[in-house]
Amino acid sequence: MKLVLPLGTCRIYRPLCAYHQEADGKRTLVDNVQPGIRVVYPRLGFFHCSGEVRQALRILKGELVVPAEECRLVFRKEPPPTTPHNEFYDAITRAIQTGVPPDLRLAELPAIDVFLVEICSLTRQRSRRSGLCYVANPNLYKPGVAYADFGAEGFYAKFAPELDVEVGQEELTEVEDNVAAILALCAPRPVIFTSHFNHPGFRSATRARVRELLREAVARRGGTYYENEHLLAKHGFKKNPDGSQDIHHLTREGELEHGRELQALILEVLERSESTSR
Repeated sequence: MKLVLPLGTCRIYRPLCAYHQEADGKRTLVDNVQPGIRVVYPRLGFFHCSGEVRQALRILKGELVVPAEECRLVFRKEPPPTTPHNEFYDAITRAIQTGVPPDLRLAELPAIDVFLVEICSLTRQRSRRSGLCYVANPNLYKPGVAYADFGAEGFYAKFAPELDVEVGQEELTEVEDNVAAILALCAPRPVIFTSHFNHPGFRSATRARVRELLREAVARRGGTYYENEHLLAKHGFKKNPDGSQDIHHLTREGELEHGRELQALILEVLERSESTSR
């Protein structure tokens, strides 16, 4: 059995798991996990920029303990349907309630065979006081705020300027440094990197920039880069329940194919890694 730890968002979590799909009033369990693979989820919410992933790995290894008073800013609780099998750690909630820093070490971490990392943003929110990366919309700190409520101004500038949070963009040097640190934290296990969905029929300059920097950083530092552009070209984005167009998530058929491709690549990368180490 090969253990995989995904670190990113529901774009890589959902294609790898079994969960209930609702259609025509019926619920069906869709299991997309291939034989011989077990997925271990981080249970810390989502991660978007390379600095957040680096920080999450340090937390899961026990190298970094988040102060209880900052848990509401470092972690964001996502609704269960977006992260099946990625239940939020109760220890984070207890830390917020009691003021005692949480122990978030991942027991399975030494047994992980391969890491799957999604970097979908270059924007980072970093505390000038502690140096910790904060989430863009901390719903444990201020519930009920929609992303549209602060827009380009940003949550911290609009709602919490007193927290002294620096919002900036990661450039190549920083992405490369974080990729190198992620590889070192995972070593000697292999790491697969991927990014947000983008292709010529739906072109986002912001997503193209993330992809460009991540590909270059991986080429320079190591790891495997997985290109997902063809999946969006083939399947497109799903429709929201109200009929509007989603621009972040593939159709269900696209997700299933995405999961199969990722798992095939995982097994291929592991086979290469094991043959090299013989």
